Amino acid sequence: MNHRFLYSLITSALFSLQLMNPCFSEARQTAASTAQPQSEAIGTLVFFQGRVMVFVEDNWRPATVNLPLTANRRIQTGPASQAEIEWRTGDTTVIGSNETHSLETLYAAFQQSSSRQTEGVFNRFRSMFRGQIDDSRQAEGGIRRDRVDLERKPNPGELYWYQDPQINIADAFETYESGDYRRALIELTLFTEQQPRSQHLRQALFMIGHCQIELNNIPQARETFNRIITLFPGEPIAGEAREVLQQL
Repeated sequence: MNHRFLYSLITSALFSLQLMNPCFSEARQTAASTAQPQSEAIGTLVFFQGRVMVFVEDNWRPATVNLPLTANRRIQTGPASQAEIEWRTGDTTVIGSNETHSLETLYAAFQQSSSRQTEGVFNRFRSMFRGQIDDSRQAEGGIRRDRVDLERKPNPGELYWYQDPQINIADAFETYESGDYRRALIELTLFTEQQPRSQHLRQALFMIGHCQIELNNIPQARETFNRIITLFPGEPIAGEAREVLQQL
C-alpha cells in the first residue's frame, strides 16, 4: 500500500473522530490552556524605592509603579533599594537591595514556600539573641550608646552611606521583633554593609534571612542562609541555618 495514501487515510480518520466527539476537541483545548504564556502578567510592581530596573524587550529599563510583571521578565535592585511585588494571588514579595531575579523563578519559589515550617527555629533564635542584647545593655550601665556621629570617618573595612543613619544592632533587633520585616530588612542590610566585621554579623544575617522568608523572597533567603554556613561553618548558628534550609 502506498505510504502517502495510508497517511492520508489515518489523518482523515482522526479528523472525523474529532468532529464526532466534542470531548476530544475539548481535551485538546484544556491541555493548551494549562500552559502559562510567558507574556501573561503574574504580578504587579506596587512599590519601590531607590534604583529598581526591569528587563523588558531585551533591555533594562527603570521601574514604574503598577508595572505589570510577566514570567519572562527580570527585576534588579540597586544599593539601599527595595521593591514590592503583588502577585495575582494577592500575596506580596519584597526584594531587598542588590538583588536580581527572574520573575518566573521568584513566583514559583513563593508558591512552594511556607514560613510556618521554620517558625520554631526563629522563636528559639529570638529568645537567645534577646538575652545577648540585654546583657550588652547591662554591661553599658543600662544606657544604650547613641548612634555615632555620621561625620566621623569610617574605620578600615567599614562602609557608610552618609544619607542613611548608622544602624545600631539593638535598634534593628527591636524592629525585627516588632514584626515590621520590611523595615527590619532595610535596617539589618545597612548594618551588615556599614559594619561587615561586627561581632553581630552572624545574627544580623540570620534575621535578614528570616525577613526574606516572611516577605516571600525565598531564593534570596536560601542565599543568605548558605552564606551563614559558609562564613561560620563550625558555629551553632550554621546548624540553625541548615535546619531552616531543609524546610525551604
